[in-house]
Amino acid sequence: MKLCYKFRHITEFKVSSVLPVLAAALTAMAFVISANFWEGFGDAWKDSLRSLFQLLRTKQCPYFYVCSNNFTVLFRAAGICGMADVHVLITPTTRGFRYMLKQEEIEFTMPLKKKRNSDQGYETLDSGVGESAGDSAFDEEESPDEQWLQSMGVNADDIKQINYTQAKIVHKTECEVDNSEQSLVLIEGVEVHSFYNFLINCKSATSTTGTLAGVPPTLLAPVAFNGATLKSLKIRESKIHVDNSDYHSLEIAGPILPNTIHNLFAINPPTHSMSGTFVSVPSTLPFSKVLGKSDNDDASKRNVIFDKENLSDCGLSSQILEQFCKSDVCVTNVECLKYSSDNKTYTWT
Repeated sequence: MKLCYKFRHITEFKVSSVLPVLAAALTAMAFVISANFWEGFGDAWKDSLRSLFQLLRTKQCPYFYVCSNNFTVLFRAAGICGMADVHVLITPTTRGFRYMLKQEEIEFTMPLKKKRNSDQGYETLDSGVGESAGDSAFDEEESPDEQWLQSMGVNADDIKQINYTQAKIVHKTECEVDNSEQSLVLIEGVEVHSFYNFLINCKSATSTTGTLAGVPPTLLAPVAFNGATLKSLKIRESKIHVDNSDYHSLEIAGPILPNTIHNLFAINPPTHSMSGTFVSVPSTLPFSKVLGKSDNDDASKRNVIFDKENLSDCGLSSQILEQFCKSDVCVTNVECLKYSSDNKTYTWT
């Protein structure tokens, strides 16, 4: 069972389910497509993304994915995972991509980035907050340290060499986390709209080579949106006979959305034991490691109630929505989930 995990219908919504086939066929025929075609194609994709983003802001869509060949973006509505504002998670990222965000003045944090040992004695922020865009980049303008060096009589050439060495160290440190789970970027609140404008015009999100050259990123969502198509996942059923007992197996393949797992276990009768083994997309695992901001128990319960009510029109059942709105520090990535009908308990690994 393939899973895009941490997050009704065993289906997926995409901008088009035939785009890869179409692109491959056109490449094989060496067919030259006019610029007007790709321009109209891109405009249609922007309309779809615009539709989804509006649904997210009005809390009629709990989350959606933007899947490009370089990175995956997860948009989540306010209230999901205990987060008070609309927020975006991006993984993996590179130093160049983060630099583009900074150039657009989009503030972000890197909550999974580990602190260097040399910085621990001077760190005043909570470890869960992460490193901001401004803190992680080297400022080439006049700094208090440079002024202090000048006051100590250090000549300009030596200061320039010191700055150059420092810039190389910072560059190396930032590149070490590129394309790893530590490179995950979190954008919250009003900055999300700035990132949306950036993404809708981001040329690097579309591949320029290969069979999918010119094809925009795939959009996945649990609700319908402008230009979407509904596609069933691949399902294969089998029967296994072990120790004089028959076991029924169901293999579901495809980009399984998180709420699908909740639905599968919900339709299973309480008198039947059940187990599920998941094959996650490695690049999406960091999404499950970003925890919401947890408050005291009473406040957390009140927030879940309000968030659940605000998202009541998002298309998810109330039971699933309640789980999605919790800020639970016990949430983790799982490879196998088992339900025992004998004592009605769950175990996982």
